[in-house]
Amino acid sequence: MRRTLIVLSCFAATPLVAEPVKLSSDAIKITIAGSRLELDTPLGMTVSVRFNRDGFMSGDAKELASLLGASKDRGRWWVASDQLCYKWFRWFDAEPRCLAIRQEAKRLFWQRDDGESGTATIMEQGKPPPKPKLQVAIAAQIPRVQVKATHPADVKANATTAFNALPHTVQTREDAQVQLSSRPTSISTKTQSPPKSPISVMSVPAPRPAVRPKPHLVAAMQSRSTDSVSLANSEKKSFRVAGVDPADVLNVRDGPSEDDDAVGEIPPTARGITIVGSCLDDWCPIKHRDVTGWVNRYYLSEEVSR
Repeated sequence: MRRTLIVLSCFAATPLVAEPVKLSSDAIKITIAGSRLELDTPLGMTVSVRFNRDGFMSGDAKELASLLGASKDRGRWWVASDQLCYKWFRWFDAEPRCLAIRQEAKRLFWQRDDGESGTATIMEQGKPPPKPKLQVAIAAQIPRVQVKATHPADVKANATTAFNALPHTVQTREDAQVQLSSRPTSISTKTQSPPKSPISVMSVPAPRPAVRPKPHLVAAMQSRSTDSVSLANSEKKSFRVAGVDPADVLNVRDGPSEDDDAVGEIPPTARGITIVGSCLDDWCPIKHRDVTGWVNRYYLSEEVSR
């Protein structure tokens, strides 16, 4: 009996160590998208990298700027064959690389095909994308029938007859004439003879939701009045795309940040870009042909007139 207790106590004292779990493609997307990671380096310092949901990433080298060639850089990331792939625009000679990822809580363990490995820590976990809002359809073609009668008993009968006489499909037209009676109950209709005035049918158009511009767009438009001199000088200048890889494009967004949706693209060799408003921080409203939106000022270079 004593020997049995000793054996059981040995098993109970042994801690269970969770092994890092290898992440599949779907798990990598859920873990990485929208998150900020601190990558460990052999020098004991870290590099901060944020992975945006639109497939772009931005990095801050901090003390390692001299080794990487620039303090900050941007790039693209994607998932392929259960691996996290990325390509910086300047760091690491802008070569694409892919990593297998294993996770244990907030710690990530990565390994390349050539055997090189390392670790990282999730500092900010990406939030899941918001669910699309359900739009309630408003029935706009339901006709309203005004029934004119003097006796309450005749209201139901006249309303049924008028409804049956209406066409099955009532189309809403902006030029429809709506006949309204100022005092519906004051005009009497005898049941022995047809009513003197026709039954009024009103087609109700569907109310359209008011489109409210984003606050930062309103602020940008309002600032144009106070910055008219600099804006006039900017509109006279022409810019070209700079700092974008030849195999990449410059995204145009509907707001002054990387979190705003992309509304268009500009080729990496495009010219003739004009700034059409006041810039907010590093973001400027631009126009290139039929594309308008916001781009980062870092990727614009003024064209020199010859």
